[in-house]
Amino acid sequence: SAGDSPRTVSGLRTSLIWRRVADFLKDHPPFQYLTETDLLEIASSGRVSFHQSEEEIFRAGGTRREWVWVIQQGTVEVLDAAGIVVDI
Repeated sequence: SAGDSPRTVSGLRTSLIWRRVADFLKDHPPFQYLTETDLLEIASSGRVSFHQSEEEIFRAGGTRREWVWVIQQGTVEVLDAAGIVVDI
């Protein structure tokens, strides 16, 4: 039926995106301990986003979120309230 077809995002099949995310996660702790089924479930419940250099993605003391960030490419600086880089 029409409801059974995969959704599309910018012409790419959503299931392909989920597979790519799961393939990335399986190579990194703690995700390497999960089954393929669990990885695909996590991948399908998340979202992929792209950010520009210097873009703030989270603010200390901000609203608590129900998710985690996984960085595939690039770096992230963690700053304290004064804007000083925290050594992690």
